[in-house]
Amino acid sequence: MASLIVAAGALGARYLLADAAVPVVRTHTTALIGTWRLVEFWDRETPSSPLVYRYGQKPTGYFTYDPTGHVSIQIMRGPSTFRVDSARGEQWFETATPEELRRATEDYRAYFGTYVVDVAQSAVVHKVEGDSRGLYTGTDQRRQYRLAGDTLVIGNSTTSHRLLVRVR
Repeated sequence: MASLIVAAGALGARYLLADAAVPVVRTHTTALIGTWRLVEFWDRETPSSPLVYRYGQKPTGYFTYDPTGHVSIQIMRGPSTFRVDSARGEQWFETATPEELRRATEDYRAYFGTYVVDVAQSAVVHKVEGDSRGLYTGTDQRRQYRLAGDTLVIGNSTTSHRLLVRVR
């Protein structure tokens, strides 16, 4: 019986039918494919600086790498204390206070685009097409990564650290 193999690369993904008897070698390129739940997110200025948890000590969110080379990042402060009364409707921001707008911006971050894995450098490059804050739109965001089974660490763990676990 044939099986489907997904091989992601710099030019996207290739789908190949392979004989089930042929072993499939899972590279880091294909191993990133899937949805990853955010467990921890911190940064710091220098290795001796205190950790800064800009989304709280229990952030929530997902990093999704699909087989066609697309990435979607969603990060939210956890536990989120920011709420808007649904009676205000979808256009609530038109009457929002400066504090509400600040909280909405600080508590949530999302961006999307494509990605390329540089296995030799243990890096993933997010080629950002759109960003909720506009800072990354049109840029390449290079991130070091370490992968061990169902655990993914993005960042150098000295000045940046994003701990994720695979969603099954």
